Amino acid sequence: MTISGPQWTTLTLLSYSLAATAMSTAGWSNASASIAVDPTGSFTLFSLYGPSVAIQNNRLYIEGGSLRLSPPGEISAFKTVDRANTRLLWLDLTTAFDWANHRVFSDSKPRSTPNQQQGVAFTGNASDGRFFIFGGSLGYTNSSAPDYVPPPVQNLRQFWYFDLRQSEQQHWTTATIDSASGVQNVVHGAAATDARRGVGYYLDGEINSDVVRSSPSYAVTGLVSFRFSDLSWKNTTTSRYSSTVGGLMEYVPVGKQGILVVFGGKTADAGKDSSKATMNDMSLIRIYDIDSDSWYDQTATGGGDRGFPYSRTGSCSVMVPSPDNSTFNIYVQGGENQTGLLGDVWVLSLPSFTWIDVVDSDSDIGQRGHTCKAVGKHMFSICGGVGAYSAPLFYIFDMVQLAWTNSYNPKAGPYGIPQAISSVIGGDSKGGRTLAPPSGWTSAELGEIFAARPGEDGISSSPPPPTAPASKQLTTGEMAGIIVGSIVGFAALVILAVLVLKRWWPKEWLPSKPPPII
Repeated sequence: MTISGPQWTTLTLLSYSLAATAMSTAGWSNASASIAVDPTGSFTLFSLYGPSVAIQNNRLYIEGGSLRLSPPGEISAFKTVDRANTRLLWLDLTTAFDWANHRVFSDSKPRSTPNQQQGVAFTGNASDGRFFIFGGSLGYTNSSAPDYVPPPVQNLRQFWYFDLRQSEQQHWTTATIDSASGVQNVVHGAAATDARRGVGYYLDGEINSDVVRSSPSYAVTGLVSFRFSDLSWKNTTTSRYSSTVGGLMEYVPVGKQGILVVFGGKTADAGKDSSKATMNDMSLIRIYDIDSDSWYDQTATGGGDRGFPYSRTGSCSVMVPSPDNSTFNIYVQGGENQTGLLGDVWVLSLPSFTWIDVVDSDSDIGQRGHTCKAVGKHMFSICGGVGAYSAPLFYIFDMVQLAWTNSYNPKAGPYGIPQAISSVIGGDSKGGRTLAPPSGWTSAELGEIFAARPGEDGISSSPPPPTAPASKQLTTGEMAGIIVGSIVGFAALVILAVLVLKRWWPKEWLPSKPPPII
C-alpha cells in the first residue's frame, strides 16, 4: 500500500569556507560558516553519519557523528573528506521552519569531550533536563589527509552526559561505568529509553576496530540497563538468543513496567565473527517484559500490498501511541541490506503485530547510519549515509499524511492514526482498537501483558470505578470556616513557594539562546 512518494529536496544545509578559524570555535548554520577543514578550498556537507540525537526542553540536539565533506563542484561519494563533528548542533522546536527559512544552532564542547559516532542518546523527561551518550566509536577522519590526527584511545567504561540544569560552562560531565557491572562501550546495538522511569536500555551489538584499535569484529550479547537517578549500570544476560547486530528496539508502555520490542538487524553467535552474521526476517518480533525478565517471540503479519519489509540493518525507528493508548505504531525508515540502501517507510502496528507499507523504497535517497525522532506528528530523520547524493542535515516525515514534507510547524497538532493504517487494523484516528495478532498470541502471558498499562510509578494499575461519596449537608458556619481556612492556607503556601524557589531554583536552567550564525 503506497500512500505517496517522497518529496525530497537536495539542499546543502551547511557549507564550509576555509578560514583561519579553529574548528572548535566555529559556528554552523544553513548559510556559510567559518570552519578550518582544509587549507586548500571550500567544502560542502555530503552527509553526517552516525549522530546521536536527543530531544530536551524543546530542542532537538545532534551530537557527534562523522562529517563527510565534498570539494567544490564534486557532489560525489568518491571525492569526500571525513571529519569528526566537534560541535553540538540543535534545532529550535518552538518555531516553525522550512527549507527556505530555518536555522541550525551550535554550541561548543569541552575539548576533552569525545566525538562519538554511532552512539545512542538516552534522554530523561523534561524535568530531568539531561541526555546521556553511550556506545559507539570515536569519530574518524581520513588517515591520508595532510592534517590527520589519530583519535585518542577510547575509554570503554566512560560515558558523557549533557545537563541543561547546569551553567553553560558545566553542561558536559564525564562519568565512569562500574567495572563490576560488566558493561562497556560497544557499537551497532539496539537502544530504547523509558523516560518516565528514567531508564535506558541497550541490547547486544559488536566490538570492532572502530571501538578497539586492531580488534577483529565479534558479536557481544547482553541487555544493558542504565538508571538515570544514580548513574548505575546493569548487564542482564540474554542467553536464549544469539546476538543482534544493527537491529532496532523500542520501549512500549504495556504490562507492569513496559516492554522492549526488538526486530531487524542481523544475528550472530556471541563472541564469533560478526561479519558473518545473517539477516533477520522482519516477521520475527522479539519482546522483553521488563517486570518478569522474560523474553517472548511473536510473528508479525503483512497487512499491505508488499507484505513485509525487506530485511535490513542500520535503519531507524520511532514509536508513537494512539491518543487513547490502545495502539502503538512503530515507524521504520531506511537502512540497508545486500541490495544496497533503502529509502522506504513502514509501520509495525501493535498489538496486532501488522506490518503496513506507507512509502515505497527509492534507492537514490536511501539512508543508513541515521537517527529518527518523533516530534508531535512529525518524524525527523537525521542525515546518515545517503546513496549517491549529498543530503540536508535532516528530513521531515509527516506521520499522519504519510508523506515527506519540507516544513515543520509546532502547532501542526498531535499525532492521530492515519486512515490508511486504521483501515487495516480497525478503529479510528484516536485508536479504539486492540486487535490481537491475526495468527494469535504465541503465549497467553504475552496477551495479558498487552492488556495491562503501567501506572505513573511504573507499576501496572487500573483505576477503580468511581464511587459516590456519602452525602453530608454542611451548615452555614461550617462552610464559612472552610472558605476562610482555604484562603489563609493558600496564601501561606504561595509565600512558602516563593521563598523556596528563591533559595533553590537554578540560576540558569537553560543556556542563553545564542544568535544564529548568518
